[in-house]
Amino acid sequence: MCDFFSVNADTPPYTPYIPPTVSNQADIDRLFAGCTSITGDIIIAANYTGSFFLSNVTSISDGIGMQIYPDGSYPPVPSLTSIEVRDLTSISAMNIFNASNLTSISFSDLSTAQDIDIQALSGLTLNFPSLQNMSGFLQIAGNISRYACK
Repeated sequence: MCDFFSVNADTPPYTPYIPPTVSNQADIDRLFAGCTSITGDIIIAANYTGSFFLSNVTSISDGIGMQIYPDGSYPPVPSLTSIEVRDLTSISAMNIFNASNLTSISFSDLSTAQDIDIQALSGLTLNFPSLQNMSGFLQIAGNISRYACK
């Protein structure tokens, strides 16, 4: 288990929670090596380059989302090309915005989610073949070319 909430939580100066932010696959590999569950979030930085691939993690307590500006807007993430997550069965939230060159999102084993929000994408292929339980909302906006859901 990788607990990103507890980092520095019990040691002065009690720093606030800052979720891990990734800019490339090397960051993912370094931060989440050996993790089977993640307590916290994974934030995809505006300067993310290439494909996002995560495996061997079965749960994420919070979610996977995009970097957000202080005013609540989302910066463009033009170099993110795909998101593939294997083995993950539950997640609290997924928020994917403003990634103009993103061609596919695949969560092959995801069965339970609270909220999924995917927006401002075109020509995107979605793959959620195991998704069965949603306790919050599912919002998908944009030009989706193909999707697979249960």
